[in-house]
Amino acid sequence: MGNRRSRVRMLQPLLRAHNISRAELAHTLGVSHQTVANWCTGRVQPPVAQLKLLAGYFEELGADHAYVTALVVSFLEAQGLDRSLLVNDERLRVPRAGADGNAGPILVISWDQARGRYYGSLAGTCVSMLEHLGYRCLLADCCGQHGTKRYYARIAIEMGCSGVLLVGIPGEPPDSDGELSSYVDEFAKANIPVGVVSGEQRGRDVMPGTILVAWDLSDVLGRMVDTLAQLGHTKIGAVMPYSGMYMRYELFEAALRRHGLEPGESSCAWPSEGDDVLGDIAPVIRENSGIVTTPSGLEPLVSECYASGLAWPDDISIITTTGSSDDLPQQGAQRFTCVKTPLAPIGHAATQMLSRLIKHGSTPDSERVLVLGEREMSVVNLEGGSVAAPRLV
Repeated sequence: MGNRRSRVRMLQPLLRAHNISRAELAHTLGVSHQTVANWCTGRVQPPVAQLKLLAGYFEELGADHAYVTALVVSFLEAQGLDRSLLVNDERLRVPRAGADGNAGPILVISWDQARGRYYGSLAGTCVSMLEHLGYRCLLADCCGQHGTKRYYARIAIEMGCSGVLLVGIPGEPPDSDGELSSYVDEFAKANIPVGVVSGEQRGRDVMPGTILVAWDLSDVLGRMVDTLAQLGHTKIGAVMPYSGMYMRYELFEAALRRHGLEPGESSCAWPSEGDDVLGDIAPVIRENSGIVTTPSGLEPLVSECYASGLAWPDDISIITTTGSSDDLPQQGAQRFTCVKTPLAPIGHAATQMLSRLIKHGSTPDSERVLVLGEREMSVVNLEGGSVAAPRLV
């Protein structure tokens, strides 16, 4: 009995390796916590039907196939099966479960997961909603690296994923649209439906086999600039990190001009072409009374304000974007003023549209694009936040 139990005590190390609790596994498989505890100690072996679900669950998490196979075999041996009957048996290769019980998982690729910023929260929302629909999901962080993004694309194709969801994944400059299109084309060749979730300009064409859920960037930047201009700011700058922000700078300029304002020489800190390093912020905050930024730009902006001895909103007004106010850093008791785009409606629309595309293979053109605009956005923390009328000097 001791040897048999030692053979099946492979489950707990697997849980530990993937940071999964016994309670979480029990909930996923629809069994009690005590049942999973018995499996971990070898006191009780899972029935064959549960072994299939167990193996599929861990392989979707990326567990080593050989280890998962050994785990299954150890449980079967503990129930008296002859190991020789299982050698080279292809039936041990458990199909990954999807919404129909047989399809491959959905690969969700995002970035900045570690810091839990905007796209990290949005990706998590989408995963939760897809799992609620019955899909298995794999969440991958490309860390903003286009090479990593392409690596995950190859993995998705090799695994036979039933779908891919790209959350905030830009194309690579200088031809962002062309690079993203060539990347998505690889999925199209493999007949893998793709969902794209990102900030866009209204009217963008959607690639074949793809659905798009977006929030209109011109409306986001317009609301930020409007808020500052209505408070009386005539010198408005921007801090926009990362090389994917070129289009946003053009939209920022257009928003200024709607108020009769012209960008100054030091109106914006943004990366040089082909560079991900943010430009000099000091002139921007020195020459402007109001600043618009993104969540990823907020941290370097705040650091520069501290270094320059500027406090907000007394010395300078700051407004940013977010999907949830909880995603933004808070300085003391004061929250940052932000234009809030609705995470839940975005995630719900993206998952529903992608699910329809997976199930039916195609969708009408009228159901392939959803762009959320100003009506779905709100300005939060306007009072007692990080914006105020400019200080008279």
